[in-house]
Amino acid sequence: MATRHSLGQGDPVERRRDHLLRHVVTHLQARWSGLSLGVRARGSLGHYSWIEFQLRPSGGARGAGGPCLVLYHFSPHRRLAACLHWPGDGPALPRRMCSWAYPAEACSGLGPHLLGRAVHRWLDSALGAY
Repeated sequence: MATRHSLGQGDPVERRRDHLLRHVVTHLQARWSGLSLGVRARGSLGHYSWIEFQLRPSGGARGAGGPCLVLYHFSPHRRLAACLHWPGDGPALPRRMCSWAYPAEACSGLGPHLLGRAVHRWLDSALGAY
């Protein structure tokens, strides 16, 4: 059964169990001075985990309109994926998606940093297309 946590719910330890995904999120948060990543939901199913953010200007109101970013980590397959989309009644713009395969050794050393940089570059490009 999948574990899904929404804002303000769930075990705070569960969301930090996936260290590689946590490192990528930390990398993104450190690189965007003008954007805030508001957590909308997070969850896991065995070795699969995800976290969904709503992007908004720093200091913007919670729930303020903006695209959503979902990061997925499929650890048995050594893949990280991202999807950028507008929620609900947002603009009818296409979803943008990308995935990255990584070697087993990427979970330590510089690997998480390099994955974070790759996601950051893709997201900058995807946001520029909107």
